[in-house]
Amino acid sequence: MRDLELSRSQFALVAGIAFSGFYAVAAIFAGVMADRIGRVPVLTFGVGIWSLFTGLTGMAQGFWTMLLARPFVATGEATLVPAASSIILSRVADRMKATAIGIFFAGIPLGVGASFLIAGQLGPLIGWRYCFVLMAVVGLVATLIAMRIKDDSHLALNAKAGAQHARTARGIMGHCQNQPALPLCDAGDHIAARALGDWPLHPAVAAR
Repeated sequence: MRDLELSRSQFALVAGIAFSGFYAVAAIFAGVMADRIGRVPVLTFGVGIWSLFTGLTGMAQGFWTMLLARPFVATGEATLVPAASSIILSRVADRMKATAIGIFFAGIPLGVGASFLIAGQLGPLIGWRYCFVLMAVVGLVATLIAMRIKDDSHLALNAKAGAQHARTARGIMGHCQNQPALPLCDAGDHIAARALGDWPLHPAVAAR
């Protein structure tokens, strides 16, 4: 991304808080909406937005245009875990639920690692911009596939969802009030790991 002339601080901001800050908020909202309007619509919308703005990231002309795209990438990506994990749990027998979720979550670090490998191979051949566009095309195909998932199980739970969310929210707020260090520790963890660009800088540091 030398053509963007990003400083280390700008790269850390783009890869860090511009992503993780919106991801954290969107993940909670996505979970609530998945329970209320359906998991497949939320998943489809999220993967579509994720893919679209991944492609637009490849067209960024500078720091500000990339910075504007990142929150949308994060918002779309944040819908995946709550919606997909809920679908998986509803379709797997109780004795296999932990295994199924374990396999699902194993795909996240494997996908991150594979993305570095693929980008490392394709980047010199087609450029980093076309890598983003290619991933956007793959994501849009995945969106079309997600649209075909049949899921009616959430309808029976909608009547209870509102009350359950209210109780959960009150419980979280009460726990944070009783343990004020808890939200501070959580915020510090995200700032240290994301806002400062911890994992996104690893490839850049290794290359140097």
